[in-house]
Amino acid sequence: MRRAAKTMFWGAARVCAALAVCAVPGVPTVSGVQEAARAHPAGGTSVRDTLATVHGTVVEHGTGAPLAEAIVSLASGPRGTRGVGTRVTDRSGGFLFRDVPPGSYTLEVGLLGYLGRRDTVHVDAGRDVTILAELSASPIPLEPIQVVVRQPPPSGLEGFERRRRTMAGFFITRQQVEESHPRYVSDLFRMMPGASVGPSVYGADIRLRGGCRPDLWIDGVRTVSSVSLDELVTPVDVEAIEVYRGVELPARFGTNPCGAIIVWTRRPPRSATDGSIMKHLAIFAGFLLAAYVIFR
Repeated sequence: MRRAAKTMFWGAARVCAALAVCAVPGVPTVSGVQEAARAHPAGGTSVRDTLATVHGTVVEHGTGAPLAEAIVSLASGPRGTRGVGTRVTDRSGGFLFRDVPPGSYTLEVGLLGYLGRRDTVHVDAGRDVTILAELSASPIPLEPIQVVVRQPPPSGLEGFERRRRTMAGFFITRQQVEESHPRYVSDLFRMMPGASVGPSVYGADIRLRGGCRPDLWIDGVRTVSSVSLDELVTPVDVEAIEVYRGVELPARFGTNPCGAIIVWTRRPPRSATDGSIMKHLAIFAGFLLAAYVIFR
């Protein structure tokens, strides 16, 4: 009887194994064998072991300097391999792709100001790949820079031309000064209608119609009326002159019923010797100090 039971057990096991419909302790089923085969491929290598790491550095061609913030993409390859993604290089120009399946990929590298490049990268199962990508500088075309140099007008002259066009008065420009070749500034008023130039203790005395004395303004500042114009400026200093009688006088130049004479001085271009007086004085003082120390 014991022999009959043993024979029936092994017979049932053979039927279950053949049909894969039941599981008997100690006897593997067909599905169980297949699952084990998937978990442990032939040769003892797992799916994890087939993945690889792709890493590298992006540098400048010719100098080898690392390029940070470059865009590196491991895109789908020519044989339909699925892309892995995109990375941005760090300060050392490095990038890293982990768990890359085997296959062929398209490596794309780009950075603003450099020529982009595209290469095919082959990744073998379980074998890491190291890449050195060189980018050549590409000049970015820009519009040419236009430099416009405008000489600033002398102080206070901003409104001179406007007043000369729109207001009543007598106006003398720098060109008229140069054409007249005056010895003194007061000589310019000898050609002005209604003005008279007479002698004074410290220079010429300029009077307007009726013999009244106008206010005198130099670069927008009113001066002492007793000071002669020839004492303050020379013809070389004059850039422009405005003369107004009382009713013509703009409000910004006072309310003298006689009027005003406004003189604008020139602003000569800055020369290489500007500010050198103090430098020369300092050098001279240094020599004096050295001589005192040596010969005392």
